[in-house]
Amino acid sequence: MSAQPLGEEHIRFYTAMGRAIAAWAVLEHVLGYFYSACIGGLRPAAVDAFFKMIAFSTKLGAADAAAGATFTLYLPNYLPAWKKLKDKIGAASQDRNEIAHFAVRVEHRKGHLSRKEPDRYPDCRLVLLPPHVAEPADPEKIVATKMWDIARIDGAAERFRVLTQELNDLANGVNQDVTNLVRKQ
Repeated sequence: MSAQPLGEEHIRFYTAMGRAIAAWAVLEHVLGYFYSACIGGLRPAAVDAFFKMIAFSTKLGAADAAAGATFTLYLPNYLPAWKKLKDKIGAASQDRNEIAHFAVRVEHRKGHLSRKEPDRYPDCRLVLLPPHVAEPADPEKIVATKMWDIARIDGAAERFRVLTQELNDLANGVNQDVTNLVRKQ
């Protein structure tokens, strides 16, 4: 069986997913930069070790430990901003996980969602739902807060970009201040 050409709705949906995942990848990269700034600059072995970590929670924990030690000992003015940003990034990681791991469902009839062969319905609306959500007899029983459509995915991608910029700005400041501390020693 040959694949059906994707309809405009499907192209928009999968493009939104791709943009969100790509935006998250940039955020993770900048987190590595922040981590390296906190430990005293780009140290190849430490940066390599950071990117060997698989789970994002482990990466965030490593960055938090490095930031906590550096900020407590040398740069306490950064601690409140980091704690606030870390919490926002941690919450956003849940959104990323849902976008990456929820099941694609197709609304092939008004209000009826199915997990069956979304590509057979190229012009129908697609959404992401938790994999364990069954096809309800009553579509109103779907918890809307767990459903991801194009607009919600696009909103998450934008939040990821904003968090990345905030983190990059913080990392640049930390890198400059840590570099100045090292030069003074």
